[in-house]
Amino acid sequence: MKNASLGARERLRLSSRFDAIRRQGRWARGRFLTIGILPNGLTVTRVGLRVQRGVKKAVVRNRSKRMFRTAYRMNKHQFKNGFDIVVVISRLYTGGDAAALEHDLMKLGNSLKLLR
Repeated sequence: MKNASLGARERLRLSSRFDAIRRQGRWARGRFLTIGILPNGLTVTRVGLRVQRGVKKAVVRNRSKRMFRTAYRMNKHQFKNGFDIVVVISRLYTGGDAAALEHDLMKLGNSLKLLR
């Protein structure tokens, strides 16, 4: 496994970029995740996270984001470079099953042709 960190350069933070992906990006929906992608012209893939509004408890929202970041970090070497990715975590995900979240991530990455 290569570098399994998620540095500042790999995080998507600009709301204008989130909006661009929402308007122009390609989207795929799974059981727990919805993923949108757009090429960014850089040598690095950046990831932005969002949790659906229906998740009211902060503990569940934060745990869901933490579980996704872990799943992505462990598999980021399999993703192609040069994309901005927005991940929306569904309210159906209660923060428990990390394997299901990772499976959803890899399945959607494959359907969007993001995997090497």
